[in-house]
Amino acid sequence: MIKPRQILKFLVALIVCFGVSGASAVFTSKDSLTNWYSQLQKPSFTPPDWIFGPVWKKMRSGQGHLPYHESDHILNIAYNILCNGDCLEEIEQLRDDEVYLDALGTGRIPDPTTAGDFCRRFTKDDVESLMDIINQVRVDIWSKQPEEFFRQAIIDVDGTIAETTGECKEGMNISYKGTWGYHPLVISLANTQEALYLVNRSGNCTSSYNAAGYLDKAIELSLSGAILTFLRPNIWTVGRGEV
Repeated sequence: MIKPRQILKFLVALIVCFGVSGASAVFTSKDSLTNWYSQLQKPSFTPPDWIFGPVWKKMRSGQGHLPYHESDHILNIAYNILCNGDCLEEIEQLRDDEVYLDALGTGRIPDPTTAGDFCRRFTKDDVESLMDIINQVRVDIWSKQPEEFFRQAIIDVDGTIAETTGECKEGMNISYKGTWGYHPLVISLANTQEALYLVNRSGNCTSSYNAAGYLDKAIELSLSGAILTFLRPNIWTVGRGEV
C-alpha cells in the first residue's frame, strides 16, 4: 500500500523537475536571450553568433553515446596522432598503457574497432561540411589580422601516394609506383600552415584529378583582394580583380 508520505515525495520531485524545466525554457527563450545574453561580459575568444547556425545545421553525428560520447572518440583519435600513431590499430597499444590512461584520467578508451565504426558513421558530405565549417571560422579570424597578412597568400596544392598495407579497403587502388593505397589531395595555406581541404582519392588517380573544384573553393575562401600564388603542379599569380 502506498503511503501518503510517499505520494508527497513523488509530487515534490515532480514539481521540482518541471519547475527547473520551465525556468530553463524561460531563460533560454528567444526574447530572454536577446535581453540578458547579449549584455554578458564575454571573453575575447567567444565564437561569433552566426557560427552556431551553420554548425547545428550542417553537422550530423550519432546520438547514442554508450559507452562513449562522440567527444571521447574524437579525442581518442587526436591523442593517438599526438602520440605518433600512424593508424587506428595503434590505439590498442595505448589501451594497455597505464601511464597514458592515468594522464587522461580514465580507466579505458575506445578500441580500434570501435574507433573505426565511429569514423564510418560519416559520409563524404559530412566531412566536407566539417571542412566548410572550419573554414568559415577561419575567414572571421583572418579578417582580424594586420594589413600585412593580406599582401600575399600562398596556397600549396599537393598530391602524394599514401601506401596502404590493409587488404580490401574501400577506394584503394594500385598507383603508378606499383603500390596499393590512396592519392590524397592536400590544399593548404602556406603562410599559416593551415590545411584548407583534404580530399581522399584512389591510388590510381592523377595529381590533377578532382583538384579544380577545390582550388576554386580555396580561391573563394581567400579574402579582400589578397594576392594569391598557387604552387604545384604549376605556379601562377592572381592579382586584384583577376580572380
